[in-house]
Amino acid sequence: MCEGERQMPVSPKSNIISSVLPPAIKFWLRSQVEQIEELDLRITGQDGQIIKGYIPSVALSSHKAVYRGLHLRKLNLQGDNIRINIGQVLKGKPLQLLEPIPITGEIRFVEEDINTSLSSPLLSNACTDLLILLLKFQGIKDAKSLLSTYQIAWQKVTMGDNLFTLKGFSVDRQGNTSPLKISAGLKLDPPNTLWFFPKTIQLMPEFSHVTFQAFQIDLGSDVALDKINLTEGLLICYGQVMIRN
Repeated sequence: MCEGERQMPVSPKSNIISSVLPPAIKFWLRSQVEQIEELDLRITGQDGQIIKGYIPSVALSSHKAVYRGLHLRKLNLQGDNIRINIGQVLKGKPLQLLEPIPITGEIRFVEEDINTSLSSPLLSNACTDLLILLLKFQGIKDAKSLLSTYQIAWQKVTMGDNLFTLKGFSVDRQGNTSPLKISAGLKLDPPNTLWFFPKTIQLMPEFSHVTFQAFQIDLGSDVALDKINLTEGLLICYGQVMIRN
């Protein structure tokens, strides 16, 4: 569902840009997200370029987007050098990306929205993956297998100045419940390395002997972050990600 959409002026004006591409791109965006509010869209290009399936630039901003259950408070993004299936789009077919495109911009996560998102498989699984990495980097090689014997539920995230705290609980096969708490500092080494500095770690009793040290995560070749701001109740990420069809 999309609410409050408004289309920003396109430049330069052309029939293809004004009458065909914005609806096609908005339809594609709707297919990628569950909800998006106040969507602003700006397309830059000339007919001669677009008729060949090439769009020099698309910029968009939105408020309160929901992607696979993940609530994003604000997006300001721009994609450049985009190649699409223009022939099919002109025939009313869905838009498709013919090549990966780099998307540059800013994404804001508000603490309230992150907690709303914890029930989504995307974020819940990411939190469990973080726990697996936390144990793996402390020398526990079979961390994933060990954790598979537990039911894990994540309940709350709090964010402070360069510090986040994740709380939840685990239930073992005998029905015993243990509180979970991961509190850690963050530091970005641009473009794609994120450091975690554990502060307070509370896990299942079988991991009580583990001493937790700082570790780094490679975010992958499709991510190039310039900056991360983690403050009271707010996380802002600046950088670039590669979008593949």
